[in-house]
Amino acid sequence: MTGMLLPLPSPVSLYRSPSARNPPLPPGGAVLSRMAGSTEKTMTPETPSGGGEGPADPRAPVTLLFDEVEIARRVGALAPEISRAIADGFTIVALLKGAFVFVADLVRALDGVGRHPRVEFITLSSYGRGRESAGTVRLIGELPAGVAGRAVLLVDDVADTGRSLAFARDLLLGQGTARIWICALVDKPSRREVEIAVDFTGFTIGDRFVVGYGIDYAEQYRHLPYIGALD
Repeated sequence: MTGMLLPLPSPVSLYRSPSARNPPLPPGGAVLSRMAGSTEKTMTPETPSGGGEGPADPRAPVTLLFDEVEIARRVGALAPEISRAIADGFTIVALLKGAFVFVADLVRALDGVGRHPRVEFITLSSYGRGRESAGTVRLIGELPAGVAGRAVLLVDDVADTGRSLAFARDLLLGQGTARIWICALVDKPSRREVEIAVDFTGFTIGDRFVVGYGIDYAEQYRHLPYIGALD
């Protein structure tokens, strides 16, 4: 893959065979790039159509950060970390929409280490269709029932400014949750505006706008089986 432009894989399971990752580029498909001979991958993405607030351009290239194998390995390692800290009988509360792929793989990995959490979801909005958080977080829909008195693992795709996680944590504490731990697939501590502790982290990165593995930009890129950057 070094020094080449790779076609965008079609939606696949995280555990798909590596040999089947790169079908021919479909019309309108994105381009994945990695710089040769460097662990720091860089690229010059195309501007999404309509500017920063418009729909994402599905042809915009994505810089690969973590591939399917790296993600599977890290999710598998998170499960025993969590099991050592939290006794069985806890509830996972995942933040939608970005965490849906991550939490699906995480609960199966937890099953493999003897943990069988309940799973609930909260839908929050703070980004709209842009790359920068609007700074105001709002709840969409209802809060999960049955968290009072229970230990909760709050799961998010990206810990960025910390506003969404802090907002969700406070909502759950207001529902009588006994204790809350926080797990983020990707943590960007340099972006923090609200002090919040992330107890379990998949990957720590700098100020990169990431997509894939459930994470979107303007509702695009969620289907990618890897995590990449639109810089």
